[in-house]
Amino acid sequence: MKALKNTVFTIFVFMSLIFTNSLTLTNVDTSAGTLDVYMENTDVVGGFQFGLAGVSITGASGGSAQDAGFTVSTSAATVLGFSFTGATIPAGEGTLVSVTFDGFVDSICLDGLVMSSSAGTALDFEVGDCYSVTFGCTDDTACNYNADAMEDDGSCAYEEDCAGECGGDAVIDDCGVCDGGNADMDCAGECGGTAEVDCAGTCEGDAALDACGVCEGGETDPNNCFENNTLYLDWNADGDLDVYMYNIDPVAGFQFNLSGVTLSGASGGSADAAGFSVSTSAATVLGFSFTGATIEPGNGLLTTVSFTVNEDEFQACLEGVVMSDTSGAALDFDLGDCETVVSLSGCTDSSACNYNEFANEDDSSCWYAGVDNDYCDCDMNVNDCLGECGGTAEVDCAGVCDGDSEEDCLGVCGGTAEEDCAGVCEGDAVADACGECNGTETNPDNCYENNTLWMELNNDGNVDVWMYNLDSVAGFQFDLSSDLDGFTINDVSGGTAEDAGFQLNSNSTTVLAFSLTGATIEPGLGLLTTVDVDLGDDPNGFIYMEDIVFSTSGGVQMEFDVFDELMVGTPPYVDVSISYADEMMAQVHISSTTDIAGFQFDLSAISDDDIDLGSAYGGLAEEAGFEISSNESGTVVGFSLTGATIPPSDGILIELDYFMMGSYAIFSLDNVIFSDSDGEAIPMGVGGEVVVGELPPVPEAPTGLTATLSNMVDVELCWPWTDYAEYHTVYRDGQAIGNTQEICFNDNGLDYDTSYIYWITASNVMGESEASDTAEVTTEAEPFDPNPPRNLEAEAGDEQVQLSWDLPSGGGGGSFPECPDGSAEYADCVGTCFNNADCASGGYDCCVDDGNCSDIDGNGQITDWLGDGYCDDGTWGMVYLCDEYGNDCGDCGTDEDPLGICDGEIFECECPGGINNFTIGSTDLDDDGTDDDCYTAADGTISNYFYLNWEGCNISDIYWGIDEVFENGGSFGNFGPGLIFYGFGPNETYQMMVIACAGEDGEVQSDIAIGTTGADCGSRSEPAVAVHLIKDFNPSNNNTREEITGYNIYRGPVSEAYDLLDSVDGNTTEYLDEGLTNGETYYYVVTAVYDGSIESEYSNEASATPMPFEAPVPENLTASSGDSVVDLQWSEIEIIVGDVIGAECDGCADTGSGCVFDCELQCVDAATAYSWVGDGYCDDGAYGMYLVCEEFDNDGGDCGGDGFGDGNGKEFYHAYNSNTREEAFVGYNVYRALNSGGPYSLLAEIMGQETSYQDSEVNNGTMYYYVVTSQFEETESAYSNEAGAAPMGSISITLDEEGGCRFCYTRKERVLYWRFCQASW
Repeated sequence: MKALKNTVFTIFVFMSLIFTNSLTLTNVDTSAGTLDVYMENTDVVGGFQFGLAGVSITGASGGSAQDAGFTVSTSAATVLGFSFTGATIPAGEGTLVSVTFDGFVDSICLDGLVMSSSAGTALDFEVGDCYSVTFGCTDDTACNYNADAMEDDGSCAYEEDCAGECGGDAVIDDCGVCDGGNADMDCAGECGGTAEVDCAGTCEGDAALDACGVCEGGETDPNNCFENNTLYLDWNADGDLDVYMYNIDPVAGFQFNLSGVTLSGASGGSADAAGFSVSTSAATVLGFSFTGATIEPGNGLLTTVSFTVNEDEFQACLEGVVMSDTSGAALDFDLGDCETVVSLSGCTDSSACNYNEFANEDDSSCWYAGVDNDYCDCDMNVNDCLGECGGTAEVDCAGVCDGDSEEDCLGVCGGTAEEDCAGVCEGDAVADACGECNGTETNPDNCYENNTLWMELNNDGNVDVWMYNLDSVAGFQFDLSSDLDGFTINDVSGGTAEDAGFQLNSNSTTVLAFSLTGATIEPGLGLLTTVDVDLGDDPNGFIYMEDIVFSTSGGVQMEFDVFDELMVGTPPYVDVSISYADEMMAQVHISSTTDIAGFQFDLSAISDDDIDLGSAYGGLAEEAGFEISSNESGTVVGFSLTGATIPPSDGILIELDYFMMGSYAIFSLDNVIFSDSDGEAIPMGVGGEVVVGELPPVPEAPTGLTATLSNMVDVELCWPWTDYAEYHTVYRDGQAIGNTQEICFNDNGLDYDTSYIYWITASNVMGESEASDTAEVTTEAEPFDPNPPRNLEAEAGDEQVQLSWDLPSGGGGGSFPECPDGSAEYADCVGTCFNNADCASGGYDCCVDDGNCSDIDGNGQITDWLGDGYCDDGTWGMVYLCDEYGNDCGDCGTDEDPLGICDGEIFECECPGGINNFTIGSTDLDDDGTDDDCYTAADGTISNYFYLNWEGCNISDIYWGIDEVFENGGSFGNFGPGLIFYGFGPNETYQMMVIACAGEDGEVQSDIAIGTTGADCGSRSEPAVAVHLIKDFNPSNNNTREEITGYNIYRGPVSEAYDLLDSVDGNTTEYLDEGLTNGETYYYVVTAVYDGSIESEYSNEASATPMPFEAPVPENLTASSGDSVVDLQWSEIEIIVGDVIGAECDGCADTGSGCVFDCELQCVDAATAYSWVGDGYCDDGAYGMYLVCEEFDNDGGDCGGDGFGDGNGKEFYHAYNSNTREEAFVGYNVYRALNSGGPYSLLAEIMGQETSYQDSEVNNGTMYYYVVTSQFEETESAYSNEAGAAPMGSISITLDEEGGCRFCYTRKERVLYWRFCQASW
């Protein structure tokens, strides 16, 4: 097996004792797209250039070229290498350069080779063989095994046929001949016999072909023969269509459509004769036989069709034809031409110049060349003065046919008077050094705005390349191509390139020049070089300059304006221009070297008023019989319906009428197209502008500019109109923001609290004025959007409603925890409040992506702190290590995201688009236009670096090595493209690779890239990534200007209809509305007041219905009797926490000791409350708490004396007042009666939540009935359920068989209650 399966193909190069210069391809790996160019050289190499046919080059590096310090650059087709320092590659052998490529098909060949010595002379080099893949059978057991095949193509065969061909299909026929195909057997089956089949297919039959080749067809006239089955039409004298058929095969059925007409019937012909059933629809004719009859081969009328002609039609055409044989198979039929089926008037004489093939009525319009006209042919050409039809010879002003005498501008035949550049006959205006008429420039170096390159043909027939350069040129390359047959470059020499000591090299299409000493061509204007060319046998055409590369001494490519076309001789060409124009008409002039079959152009105009275009007429176009049309937009089109052309000419092509309403107009030709008879565009040149009227002066600077602010951020600018202005341009802070033909301009939607400086200019066709005086305006501060309170709740009580609400939101709008005090948007995991913009720096757009982040750095993506590779555990100022922030999306080592904050990104790394176009090199770090060798790290160390760039997803791992890419590396973080990887030394060459999703199922690796560091930067360190993300938390407060100073409480009897009820200060978030009517529903909203004047929108609405206080009824009362006692049990009533003074509550500003209700049921801090008891100050509400009640020991006696004076640092402390109940719970009342249902008498009062009672004041045998109530301060509940019991001593009873009582007796073992034995007592 020798198949390599597209792996690495290696050509071993052996060095002989004596070798010549050669270049060879080695180590070709078509899968990886890499190869080495191996060079053997006995001569020193100072520069090289080569191409690779068969692939597209993507890069080149390494080898002896890199070792020598050569600058190596590539295009898709070329590799170029040379040194700016004069370095050379010494004699020897080895890899010249390694090349990367793509697009391999089946071969790669070195081509376009130019190798130069240190003196710039071309070196002779032999070129090695092309690399190609040979396909074939690679199985050596096959009979067609190909030892040279590199890849199996599936062609292997293992047996030979009778002819000895491996894998062949030849077999021995019935006559014993190999691959004979029974050719020696006649139709009777006899080998070597003479029997033949006749035309009817009968062996030894007598059927014969007729004159048309139809078997037994009977045709004797070959003029009636057709080569193929044919169907055609003829409009008969009766106005019907005859459908004729010539058929070689029997026809068993047919169907066809006729376009342009509506059918009404079909009959007659061979279809009728054969007994076919023929039917029609509006467009289709169908014919077949029910008996199996056929129309035999022949030529004749198939059927006649009657019809009416469709509107706007005049021809009938056969379409959709299906003709079938006896087996139902379709027969191929040729179709005849369409048939004219209406009376069309026109010239019917085919010898006439205006013959109309569609006309069927002659209208006597026929005309003939030379008959009653001067035309010499049907193209309306006339004989010139030499008698040549269509010739261009004319009698000159001296009366000589085809003479060359011309009138000068004074009208003198043969005179010498000429117009000057201003168009004045015998005037003295001249063009300056830049070609401007009456200009004043004397230095041609000032005639160009940019670097410029152009070609001229010199007297020796060679190409002079001229250059105007603003910057020094250190090297250049360009190609010359041409449509001239045989065009080629022979040599290149001379000019400023040679003067500067450049090495000048060329091949048949390319010119290459550079300096081995670092010399440059200084700025200026001059001949760059002369290219010796062969113009071929017919030097009439164009030369084009292409693939131009000019570089500075820093290797930076220069931008050039290039006149890339040079006309040689008189190729097909049209020069078109406006030769004359006034207020009413313009003339378009052409000078052409070829026939023109059509043209189109737009007449464009710049004017201070409208121009109405009229008609286009006359000139060479009308003389040639062109159809000329134009529209109001200025488009003119000309062509011939007869195929006539405008011969090579120098004259007026056409004239155009218009009406110019303004004082001036500048006319030009745009969108110009000239075409030849084949429809191909003719190369052309278009003249410049033509001015009609007097151009205005450049306007003076505008005056009177005013700027008016409205709607806080909208600016209206106004000014008086400036004389001669056609429009005004508005500038804001130095940037043009719009043009207007009005005297006011609106600039709306500006930033808040920002100053802007405006000015305007006036412009017309002559230019732009100086700037006006400026107008400055400052927009107003951004209006505060006051947020309303949140979560308003209303809880009803007895004749009162308790309201409570939360502070307004900080305005985040995302799903993250809001700042509880409203001072910012969000709060992190430890309660630190922040605004999202606090993190917008250092490459970040915001702290957390809440859907409202702006792309601050304009890189097309939002970058926040979550999932950025840095653990936000407080190190950077924020803590995001909690569920509400997705546990920092994996940055801190946890993959828990129960709330879905990270959208699954921390669980699975994906890089669906891959990592593409990975490159390593250097970059411009200091924005001076030149790539830098050294990088200064944050610690001040300076080292060499690599600039890593790619397309695709973020990467985490970087690997690098000299011989193998995985020698060094690992994870460096989470980074996007454009990395500075620093810490390296000088002139170090590495392979590098970057990896995304390392170690996961979706791991993606980049291609390997090779790079070399630059000059020595002084130090090296452990390689590291210069992080372009800098975490910087800058806390701000978006409420520094607006502070909550109070709340307004609104109440209404119906929803959404409120009146102001009361106001509280900004520290209060509750309100008790008292004195209400029980049973009525009240609706509430609250607003926040900022800075004492800015009121927010309403909060959410809350409603409540006050009801009288009802003490809860005890439940589940039971009574059990004993000897002279009754035991009662009931369930404890439910009391809402907070209804009891001194009980625990929720809602105060807890300092860690818990909260309790004071004597007025305010929820206060427990530690503070108990510390104030007995402190010498009476807590009767003066300090915010109420502690004068038994539960607080009556404030420890503080309210009975003078205390210790005022102050003592006591502060108002108030967090929450329940007040949902008016009364505190006292205990239970127990009632007893002797009869069920009462009346009951109070038996006992139980304090607190004791839920049992023993009644010992009872008599055995007496039935007692009990109820219980709950007792509050002023309200007693309704009775509980009734429970009864009868106390008694111990008795025994005996039961009869029926379960009744028979007698009672004392027995301790059986104790039965009175209800079982009542009948026996």
